[in-house]
Parts: sequence; C-alpha cells; structure tokens
Amino acid sequence: MSDELSTRLRELAASQAIAPTVSGAGIRSRAVRRGRRRRAAAALGTGAVALAVVAFTLTLDLGADPDHPDRRRIPAATLSAPPSAATAVPVTGTVHLRGRTLTVGDRVMPISSGVVGTPTPTGLMRVVATYDVREMAVDVSPEGRSAVKVPYVVELRDTDDEPVYIGALPDDLKALGTYDVTDGWIGLGADDAEWFSARIRPGDHISVITTTPPTASPPTTTPPTATPPTATPPTASPATVVPPGATTP
Repeated sequence: MSDELSTRLRELAASQAIAPTVSGAGIRSRAVRRGRRRRAAAALGTGAVALAVVAFTLTLDLGADPDHPDRRRIPAATLSAPPSAATAVPVTGTVHLRGRTLTVGDRVMPISSGVVGTPTPTGLMRVVATYDVREMAVDVSPEGRSAVKVPYVVELRDTDDEPVYIGALPDDLKALGTYDVTDGWIGLGADDAEWFSARIRPGDHISVITTTPPTASPPTTTPPTATPPTATPPTASPATVVPPGATTP
C-alpha cells in the first residue's frame, strides 16, 4: 500500500470519527458500575444453582426405594420400642379339676369333669358363646356313655381353639364334687349353672387347672426360750473362835 493511500485513509477516518460525549473519567465510572453488576449477577446465579442442586438432592432422597441399602435411616437408638412385658389377662373364674370346684369371686361351686379316658383340657380359656340347651355325653358305669340334654351351657375355647363346655349336670347322677362322669365337659349343679351362665360374658377368661392352690398357713411363731434364773449361793461367814474359859456374849 502506498504512503499516499495510507494518508488518505487516515484523513477519511479522522473526518468520520465522532467525538465522545463523555469524558474519560465518566467512561471509567461506567465501566466500574458494569463490573459490579456483572459480579452481583454472577453471585445470584451461583446461589440459585446451589439451591437447585439441594432441592434436586432432596427430591431424589425422598423418592428413593425405602428398602435400598443406601437409604438413610433413623438411628436405632432414637426409636422408641414398645414395652416387651406382656400384660396379664384378667381371669373371671378358676376351675380346680382335682379339687372338683369352680370358683367365681366368693362363690365356690362343686363340679364333675372328664373321666380318665376323656379328661378335661387345662389352661386359660375364653368364653365364646352360651346356649339354653345342648346335648352332651356322660359316662356312668355300668351303663356306659349316654347322651343327655344339658341346660345353661357356656362354651369355652382353649389356646388351640378347641371347645370346652360348662353346663348343668343331671341331678340323678349325684356326682358333683365326688367323682367325674363327663366326656370332657364340666358339670355344675342346676342353680350354679344358671347363675354362672347369666353372669359370664363372651370374652371373659376361665383358668382350668389340675391342682388346687396351696392353702396359706399362718406363720409359726416360736416362743423365746426362757432362761432359768441363776441361783447365787449364800456367802459363808467366818466362824468366831472362843478361847477356853471365855464367856460367849
């Protein structure tokens, strides 16, 4: 490019240039303000990105598979476990098979239960139903087993859900409190069976045991052994010697 052409181009550029309307100090001030705005925008953008990342992480954690091994769980020490002690079941009555009694509150009623070949089951039983009359079996020698209609029947269920019945034993058997005649059910007198059937409710519990509870005997008090008094022998006084010819006062 020739020197003349270069000169002409510079003159043309100089003639077309527009003088700045802002001083150099104003331009620098504008540049500083633009820089501050850019930094503020960058800081806001960084914070928004951080919040988005946290929200996304929480969403993934809440939607994770609860059975996944990497899922965070509450430490076992902070979980409150229910008490392990079992609550005792209240018992409405107790059947003593060997003593041949049914005790409900203060009322003790004689019974007859299952014979040797068909013994009455034992354990904690639950009342499930009552019947006005039900046919059951008795076993009396020498006649053997025969069916009888039993009124005032209460049905119990043991822990295996097997039924056990309590009802009124026929009066002519004369077995209450004396010997066993049933095929496993528990016989009462007619008045006792009527009272028991009217008092008992489904859901009540009856305990059937083979032995009567031991009778509490009062403690034996051993009287203290008396110590005989110690006899103190009398103290002997020394004898007074009287010389011959002297008169004793």
